Formats: sequence, structure tokens, C-alpha cells
Amino acid sequence: MRTEHKLPREWSIQTRIGPAAINIIVDAAFLHSLPQSHIERHKHATCEFQFITGGSGVLCTDDAEYAVSVGNYCLIREGLYHLQKSDGEGCLQKCSFKFDFHAGNLADPLYSDEDAKVILESLNAVQLFHSRVTDSMETILRDIQKEMTDQAVGCYIKVQHLFSLLFIEIIRDIARQNKRIQQPAAFGSYLENRISIIENFFDLNFNYKATADDLCRLVHLSKSQLNRILNTKYKMTFKKKHMEAQIEHAKDLLIHTQLPIGLIAEKTGYAADSNFTAFFKHATGMSPKEYRKQNRMAFRQSSKQPYCSSTNLPIS
Repeated sequence: MRTEHKLPREWSIQTRIGPAAINIIVDAAFLHSLPQSHIERHKHATCEFQFITGGSGVLCTDDAEYAVSVGNYCLIREGLYHLQKSDGEGCLQKCSFKFDFHAGNLADPLYSDEDAKVILESLNAVQLFHSRVTDSMETILRDIQKEMTDQAVGCYIKVQHLFSLLFIEIIRDIARQNKRIQQPAAFGSYLENRISIIENFFDLNFNYKATADDLCRLVHLSKSQLNRILNTKYKMTFKKKHMEAQIEHAKDLLIHTQLPIGLIAEKTGYAADSNFTAFFKHATGMSPKEYRKQNRMAFRQSSKQPYCSSTNLPIS
């Protein structure tokens, strides 16, 4: 036997699309298309989404008129005065909901910068947007209505997800009509490109006091986003990753060249030998001289031929 659910008079649904946090207010006007022949000039304190499900007519602002019919949808920004009237004897029918949005921090540090820009600019630029509902948008709207009516387990979570999908479709439509839409790169390419840039940064800048700000400017990320990437990929902070790069390059120079330790210290970003020695010993447990002696012997034993450094002098 099916349990009857009493529908709440109003739902407040919070979701987000990349950098945009969206609060959606849904009431009976979304679940039931009410016929109306004329709506007087008015404005709302929040944005409004309208989907025309029956009849035809016009949507009027103070300086424009838009013909609307079955299959049209409109986004109307808060504070915009508008009125609606039907054509002929029929009445307009629509389902609608209210929403507002604000910019928040990116939920994912690997989120496309271009997508984030398009999302926020598309929503902020709209005063009144008028278009045709796509098949996928209509399917999403019907699924939301069904979920809210049935109220099965996990209803709220699924409705959140469906509204996110709906807003993605709307934003694509706005961007497409504004000729701002760009084909986004695959997630993997964003990840690989940024990781490659980050790794190259540490490999190329181990010999001076590089800062997180330097890298943030290079990959167009905030410090918090960069820290999340470094923690996810390397389990390290910027400082520790930079120190690791310094140590690895110092090790390479100690084993594969005959450069004096003082010069290796300079090439690793240390003006004083004593500071470099203390830094190296803290990281490896031995002094640079001890490390060179121990690992050069191991390297020679593992090589079939004597290794020559860039100075073409045999290692003794």
C-alpha cells in the first residue's frame, strides 16, 4: 500500500554549478500549471524561471515585448518590471520557480577557469532571457516534478542534482545565444596540463626562493586552490614541494658532477655553505659530503661504464 505524502507548501533547494551557489524556491506554481489570462505589471525580489506549458501570449517589459507560447521558457532577473497577457480567448499556463545566486569558492580546484567565467557572466548578464526549452530540459523538469510529488528516499538529493543539470542546460543556452560558448577541454587535459606546468615550475625554479604567488599567477589559481592540488597530488604544501625539488637537484649534482659543494649550494639557492649543509642534513640525515661519498660509490658499482660529468672529467 502506497503511503501518501503531504507536500510542503514551499521547498528551499540549495545547489551549485561550479562557482555559482544557487538557492531555489519552489512552490505549487511549479508543480501545477495554473491558467492566467493577464498578470499586471510587477517585479520580484528574486529571479524567476517560467516554462510555458499552455496557451500563447506576450511577456512585456518597460521597453520590449516577447512572444511566448508552449515550449518557451524565460529567465527574469530580480527587480525587472514585467507583465504577461494571453492571446485571444485562451489562457497562458506556466510552471515557475524563484531563485537567487551568488559567487562562491570553486568546489573543485581543477574546475575549468573558462567554464567558471562563462557560468558567472551568463547569469549576471541576464535581465530577461527568452528561449525554447530543449528536450533534455523538459525531461529534467518533468523528473523534478515527479520526484517532488513521489518523495521517495533520497528525493531532496536527486532534486538538487536535477536542478544542477537544468541550470547547466540554461547556462549553455544563454552562452550559445551570446556566442560565448566554447568547447571545453576534457577534464583529463585540464588536469594533465596544470600538473605538467606545476611540475615544470618546481623543476625549473629550485635554485631561487620561489613563492606560491609565482605559481598561482602561472596557473591562474588562488592559493587555496593551489594548496588543494598540491595536497591531492603530492600530499605536500608548496614549501615542502619546493624543498623536495631543491634536495633532488642537489642530490643529482652531488652524484653526477664534481662541482664543489659550495657551488652546488649556490645552484640550489643557498648563498652560504653552512645553511645548505644544515638544510641538506635535516632532509637526508647526512651531510652533502657524506651523501656524495656514499652514493657515488653505489652509482659506480651499478654502472657498466665510468660516468663522466658535463665537464668530461672522470669521476674518481
